[in-house]
Amino acid sequence: MDNTFPTYQQLVENSGAARLPFSDDAFAALINGAQDTIIVLDDDPTGTQTVHDIPVLTEWSEAAIGAELDRATPLFYILTNSRSLTADEARALGLEIANNILRSSAGRGKKCCLISRSDSTLRGHYPLEVEVLIQVLKPTRPVHFMVPAFFEGGRYTIGDVHYVREGEQMVPAGETPFAQDKVFGYRSSNLKDWVEEKYGGQIAPDRIHSLSIAALEAQSPAELTARINTFRANDICIVNAANYDHLKRALFAIAAASDIDPFFRSAASLVAAFAGQSPRLVGAATLALSGKHGGLTVVGSYVPKSTQQLEHVLDTMSIEPIAVDVRSLLDGACPAAGLIAERIDKHLRGGRDVILYTSRELVSVDAAGDNLQIGRTVSRYLTDIVAGLSVNPRYIIGKGGITSSDLATRSLNLKRAIVQGQVIPGVPVWETLAGSKFPGTPFIVFPGNVGDHTGLAAVIQKLHL
Repeated sequence: MDNTFPTYQQLVENSGAARLPFSDDAFAALINGAQDTIIVLDDDPTGTQTVHDIPVLTEWSEAAIGAELDRATPLFYILTNSRSLTADEARALGLEIANNILRSSAGRGKKCCLISRSDSTLRGHYPLEVEVLIQVLKPTRPVHFMVPAFFEGGRYTIGDVHYVREGEQMVPAGETPFAQDKVFGYRSSNLKDWVEEKYGGQIAPDRIHSLSIAALEAQSPAELTARINTFRANDICIVNAANYDHLKRALFAIAAASDIDPFFRSAASLVAAFAGQSPRLVGAATLALSGKHGGLTVVGSYVPKSTQQLEHVLDTMSIEPIAVDVRSLLDGACPAAGLIAERIDKHLRGGRDVILYTSRELVSVDAAGDNLQIGRTVSRYLTDIVAGLSVNPRYIIGKGGITSSDLATRSLNLKRAIVQGQVIPGVPVWETLAGSKFPGTPFIVFPGNVGDHTGLAAVIQKLHL
């Protein structure tokens, strides 16, 4: 690691904040009074990594959205899995969901605040997904706020630069492996520059603003709100944040800004700030796990963190490994998914944990769309295997956002789930409800970019304590 990068202590530990100029009750009253419901459109299921007791929908029909509004649910997620789609597919899906939200909310007289939740390391369909919402909802003066902070995963925005914590070093996002993503790669770490990059130079720099940490800490809510009210339609504002108090200060000022219509592109921490929640850690006792069968882990993510975590599990734990060779799969030379499912069933029935994983060589081509298709082929094979299981695992872990989403929808047939909490910071657990393939079985959504090299082993171990 480059020792010229700043340290966590230099950037974050010394970024204190004075006492909040409003109470928790005043914050909740302002946020709750600004809309009836907050809807988080999540481009993969890892956005639930900071909340608890929150519903997740994996369908977005008018009826499903309307039912949630009828429950007066103050905040819920819709899992779009759009990060696995091409830009054209993501646009079509966004239009469909936004129109369904518009019709469902208008028919009930409900005001909704929309959050486009995406990756804390800046991968995803941006600005497309925010622009689609604005196109459908036609607000008078839309301003969208870019808030990629995810503190539990070591993601901070300071001085408009987005950082990823690696040990004690704070690495600018553009210097990390995530920036080299074959589909969503980028160069810039300064978010003003990153926005210009993602707009292809088709946005004037003076339309991109930022709320600095210094301003958030020193200015009154009224002063911040007055500035926000000067933003023009379709302006963009970067929200710097090194802790939850910074997010609360920003949200308080935004919610009080009556001259704009706010939209949000965020990572997971903003949702927790909106909800006024702190992460809830859960374990085997909390989840009431049965001890009869083995548990199943499915690793589809290719990011370096996932590979390091997989290797640590294989090197240090007694677990049944089943590898899928991706090149053989693409050549049509892998066994049928049903045969692999039978093999896994045998181990689970005998009480042995299983880890199903893809070979670690990244098979890719130059065209982003073709890379997405490779990913879909691999994911479909993994999910077909899990869909074919007859033995109910003790738990199911999905490693990687797209892998987890496909397991939830294609393998487990989840339509609605409840976030129970986190096994470790940044790793949520969903309660699988009646009507799913294995109701009552904890489903752990383990993001590809969270945790150190021991993280996956730590989660598996915690599910046995």
